[in-house]
Amino acid sequence: MKSKVSYDDSQKSTRKSLFIWTLLWLTSFGMTTFGTILLWEKAVIPSIISIFITSCLGLKMLGANWKNIKIQDEMYQKINLEAIAKAFGFTLLIGFTLFLLFIADITTIDVNMSIIAVVMSICYVIALVIGQRAYK
Repeated sequence: MKSKVSYDDSQKSTRKSLFIWTLLWLTSFGMTTFGTILLWEKAVIPSIISIFITSCLGLKMLGANWKNIKIQDEMYQKINLEAIAKAFGFTLLIGFTLFLLFIADITTIDVNMSIIAVVMSICYVIALVIGQRAYK
């Protein structure tokens, strides 16, 4: 006889999977970034292999995130969708504003992927927390 997995156990399992794939992707991303600069000095073949591995791990991370969202109840899915939309919109607005300020020589902040990633991550976490508090 099959035992039924509880909703809480399913959530823990998908969150653990998401955590592991995210950690693997972040590690691979860091290794690719610093490996390209420090270890193989922009050699094409190692860079392509490393970027391919990082991309594959990123796809697995996206799949784990998708499963994590699908296992949640409708309210959490709504909170998550709203947080993603707010983070995307705010990041887009901030990124383009900084870009325009930079090309107009009003600021020296050069918009790069690290700034975009940090802004998006912070916005997502803040929007998620606010959304969870609003629906309690």
